[in-house]
Amino acid sequence: MPNRNKRVFLNHAVKLFNVETLDLLRSYFDDVEQINRSTLLNEREQNAVTRGEASDKARMQAHWYQVWEDEKNNENILKAIYPYTYISFPPQVRNVRAHSHKVPWHQDIGYMRLLGDRGHAQVITCFIPLEANPAQHTTLQFCLDNEQTEQEYPHVPTDEFGAGIQHVEFKDIFHYDLALGDALIFGDFTIHRTYTPPHCEINRRSLEFRLVNPQDAIVGKDYFDVANRKFIQR
Repeated sequence: MPNRNKRVFLNHAVKLFNVETLDLLRSYFDDVEQINRSTLLNEREQNAVTRGEASDKARMQAHWYQVWEDEKNNENILKAIYPYTYISFPPQVRNVRAHSHKVPWHQDIGYMRLLGDRGHAQVITCFIPLEANPAQHTTLQFCLDNEQTEQEYPHVPTDEFGAGIQHVEFKDIFHYDLALGDALIFGDFTIHRTYTPPHCEINRRSLEFRLVNPQDAIVGKDYFDVANRKFIQR
């Protein structure tokens, strides 16, 4: 269970989500490509698609939240994320297919800072790979050098990405070999980046959800309430 007062933590949640649901969501990526091709995108969205992300319309589909609607496993899911039981809408929908899609070292708080008043004061992230065998594909790599100090690093625009950490040599670097149904849950000061292990494919379809404590929800914003398995607006 995450400590709400800690902002550097990482939990490899094994078999947290229903595999059949994830298989179904993976099949929706054909729809994502079609939406991205057929929708008139603004410059921001075009840049996002270039980075391997989905357009706004593709992200704003309620079906991505089906992973959180598992009534039988709701108790285990809540234990894994509590007290961050509100999920921000929409999620990040990623289809990594090239070196240029690799996100540099960063902390998610760096992206929250870019949002100004629209960003949450504190979030945690739930990363869910959708490939049938995620261990053979691009994944996330982590560093816990700041676990004790909980240092927030300066972020600067890096390549096509809005925020990244530069000129820092990290030491404690590692990744997990994930299976379908696993998730990685981590704090917004946790250092991470996109990573392709040796002999793995530069390819990954995945979902990333930002979760907040209900007391930190922003008025007028849409959320998915995990405890009650429904969309709400504060």
